[in-house]
Amino acid sequence: TLPARPFDFVVVDPPCGDADIAHLCTLLLERGWLAPSALLYVEQPAERITEWPPLLEVVKEQTAGQVRFGLYTAAREIPNE
Repeated sequence: TLPARPFDFVVVDPPCGDADIAHLCTLLLERGWLAPSALLYVEQPAERITEWPPLLEVVKEQTAGQVRFGLYTAAREIPNE
């Protein structure tokens, strides 16, 4: 089910280190849940290296202790399936 309108800002901070964050972000993009140029704030374990979907661009990434966090933006044109 689509939201009433696409989100401009999404926080992705799963409670467990095993979550496939890249897959979650891909679903947000593919299902049309993100507005063009939406921002995503993502937290994950510092040791995890994530291959981001091609439609996400890094705005800023940083590590603090055992947490890596970052701000990402969606591409302007997000394809809907």
